Amino acid sequence: MSEVQLTARVAELEAAIRQHRDERGDDRCHADDGRLYAVLPEGDTRPERETLVTLENCERYIACRQTGREYISPQRRIEELEVENEHLRALITGKD
Repeated sequence: MSEVQLTARVAELEAAIRQHRDERGDDRCHADDGRLYAVLPEGDTRPERETLVTLENCERYIACRQTGREYISPQRRIEELEVENEHLRALITGKD
């Protein structure tokens, strides 16, 4: 590989790792792992999963993370807070 190709490959790998790292909390899913593994030379070699098995695994994951509480996506809560923040800023600046 040339220096240019190596540099491009490093950038691709770093981007994939950063994207995986930046997935938000409980919104992370097995599909996120697949996108990360896809940048490997051999690609994502995990066995195919049955949809019902995958959904059961997701339900168990959510249940163990949210015991006694309704599951609320962290991303949804972040978006709600961002809207509230913008509304408060508008009130403060008189632009509402």
